[in-house]
Amino acid sequence: MEKIESGEDGVDFVLVFKLSRFGRKAADVLNSLQSMQDYGVNLICVEDGIDSSKDAGKLMISSCQPLPR
Repeated sequence: MEKIESGEDGVDFVLVFKLSRFGRKAADVLNSLQSMQDYGVNLICVEDGIDSSKDAGKLMISSCQPLPR
C-alpha cells in the first residue's frame, strides 16, 4: 500500500491468487480495496475470478460492502 500511496512505481493492478491471501479480515480487505480504488489501482484475484477493473468485479466488491445504517 505504501508504493500505491506514494505513486512511485505507477502501480495499476495488484494480482493475488486468492482473496484470502490479500487479507484476513473482511473489513481490512474492503478498506484496502477502497484505498486502492481511490488511487486508481485495481485488484485481480485469480482463484475467485474478481477483476475490479471490470463491471462484474466492481459489482462483486460492492456487494461485499456493508450497508449504511
